[in-house]
This record gives sequence, C-alpha cells and structure tokens, in this order.
Amino acid sequence: MGVSLPPYALFLDLECSGSHEDRDVIIEVGCILTSCSPGFEVIEEYSRPVQHPGLDVRSMMDEVVLAMHTRNGLLAEIESGIGATPDLVEQDVLKMIDEHAKDSRVVLAGSGVAHFDRKFIKAEMPQLDHRLVYYSLDIGTTRRLARLAGLSLSPDSGKPHRALPDAQLALAEARVYVEWLSRLVTTDEKRGPDQSLVRRGYSGYSGYTPYGNGRGLWEAWD
Repeated sequence: MGVSLPPYALFLDLECSGSHEDRDVIIEVGCILTSCSPGFEVIEEYSRPVQHPGLDVRSMMDEVVLAMHTRNGLLAEIESGIGATPDLVEQDVLKMIDEHAKDSRVVLAGSGVAHFDRKFIKAEMPQLDHRLVYYSLDIGTTRRLARLAGLSLSPDSGKPHRALPDAQLALAEARVYVEWLSRLVTTDEKRGPDQSLVRRGYSGYSGYTPYGNGRGLWEAWD
C-alpha cells in the first residue's frame, strides 16, 4: 500500500508579532506553491506584509522580535503602509491555489509549520486552513531527526526572518532531505531483501501491531 500525497505543496512562512495566536498577529506571509514530488517544482511564489488597521504592531512585540524586524526592515515596511489586510492576503493565496490546484487541497510545508504557522492560519485565515490537508511536511522536524543521525545543513541563525526568503530556505532544505532519502533507498535496493537495512530495522517492531496484525510495520506499509 503506497502513501498518496496531494499533487501540490504550499511551502509557507509567517512572520508574526509574537508566538501566541490568541494575542499576536501575522505581519507577513510568504509562500511557494510547488509540485508535491521529489524535485518540488516551483509553480508560483507570493509575498506580502500584513496590515492591521487600528493595531500598534510595534507595541505588541517583545524586545527580541522588535529588534529582529527592525533589523530586517519588515517593521519599517509595515509602518509605512506597505501590505494588505489579512483577508486580502488570504484571498491572494487562495487565488493562487485555486488557479493551479482547482478544488484539490494542498499540503502545508515549511519549517515549524505544524506547530507554529498552522495555528496562526487557523486563527486569522480560516478559508486557507480549509484548503490544507490535516498533516504537514514539517522540515523543522526532519532537520532535528537528521541532526540525530549526524547530518546538518545551515544553522537556524542564518534565516533572515522574512517570510518568502525563509520559505525558500525550507524548500531548498526539503530538496536535500529528499535527495538523501532517495540515495538511501537506491543503496538499500541493491542489497536485496535479506540485507535491506530498512527491512531489518523494521523487523524489530514486529510486536507493535497498530494495524491489528503481527506482520510488523514494513509489511503493513507495503
């Protein structure tokens, strides 16, 4: 049984006034619609600061966030009136998805999207949330697993903390991880079923039967 993924992925990054969706707001959206395939072919990109008329976004930021968005220029853009309201930005992203994905839902992808960006999307852009499948391709989670294996890419400190550049970094990172996994699969296939590291690894889980049988995880995934 193979794993079926949606045909499109939305690599997304949000810049926010803080980390609490109940009292902070989205201040920039950057996203890249790609194919949901090993190369993650870029279809279209979008980026725009988000305006919140009547809110003093600067006063909502703590010292760290204030310094970060002063340094990268985002706060100056917002205070000069560049951008659009959350509703208009949401409609822009939905229009991009609709043009290419039609009625299909897309998978949310990016660094930290499962635990950070998704909660802000739910709070401020519910129509966009409805267009996303329930799971995410969280590159941040993959990065931490890779580090456990001794593999590491560029450090998090290299991020500019602007939405589109950060989304582009996550996309580039995802391509590397898929390439690494593809090489692992190719190497493993050459070993044959008796020497397969993947199958030997899963054989230790034969007692774990979430599928109601004793075949082990690998056989359940075949």
